[in-house]
Formats: sequence, C-alpha cells, structure tokens
Amino acid sequence: MVECQMLEIQDDMNSLVRQAISELRKPQPARPDAEPLENQLVEEIFEHINEAVAKEQPKNIIKFIVDFLCEHYPDHLHGFSKLWKADPELEANRMKVLQFFNYFHLPVDVACHFTNAGFDTLDTILTLNRDSLGEIEAYSEAQWPPGHKIRLYSIFEDIKKHVEEFKREAQYMNM
Repeated sequence: MVECQMLEIQDDMNSLVRQAISELRKPQPARPDAEPLENQLVEEIFEHINEAVAKEQPKNIIKFIVDFLCEHYPDHLHGFSKLWKADPELEANRMKVLQFFNYFHLPVDVACHFTNAGFDTLDTILTLNRDSLGEIEAYSEAQWPPGHKIRLYSIFEDIKKHVEEFKREAQYMNM
C-alpha cells in the first residue's frame, strides 16, 4: 500500500531555488566520463533565476523558470525555446487547420497528421489533392479507418470548395 503525505506548502517562493543551490553545493560523485561541473557557473544561473523570481513574484514558478531559461539561454536548449515560445500566428493557423477538419467531422488525430507533415495552414491544405493523402498517411505512420479515408477523399476531391465553405462558416460563427 502506498502512503501519501501532506507536504507543508511554504510561503517563500524562493525556497525552491535555495534548495536547488544547496543541493548543488553538496559534493557530487564523480563519473569517469563526465566533465568537471562548473559549480560557480551553475550557482550564477540559479542566482539570476532567484533574483528574477524575487522581482517578478510569479504565480507559477515552474513556468516562470522555463520562460526565463528560454529567454536567456535559448542556444543551450537546442530548439526547445522555439517550441516553448511558439509563434502565436503559426499557432492560430494550426488551430484553423484543426477546426477545418473538425468542421468536416474528422478527429484531431487526423488533423495532426496534416500539421505534423507541414500542412499547417489552410493555404498549404489547398495544395493537396486525393493523391496526396497516401503520402501524408505514410509520413505520419498512421492507418486511417475506412470511414475517415472516405471522408478525406470526398473533401480532397474538391478541396478548394470545402476550404471556402469552411471559411464562410468560420466567419459566420466567429471561429
């Protein structure tokens, strides 16, 4: 049986950072393949985070720390900061694609196969036809159910007409 403990919530928002700094100060067991850890550099990073937390007093400290790291150390995160701080316009375009497929009663999974394959705007969807569907299914390593395939083939038979219909309805419904 697993025991659960109620942990006391501390009011001090900086306790997480202080605890991490104290953990870093403890001697670490050496790994033969590891490079020596620059404790001073790590402590400086935590001090900067601590100062920023004290200044901003964020409600969600974890999100704040990730935002801070993405803003100040994007090169060290190997592209993660681009994902974390995704372009709002691109996200809005992707959402339109998801809404498009949803409008035609297709699940989000199918829509994601298109966005993951790079067809993440309605304009790029317009470049597709029935023959393109097999490539997207293969690229996504998916196996669409027969009903979804039939619906997709029907939509992409005249994709321009369906996109125009969706845009009219979306404008009418403020999507």
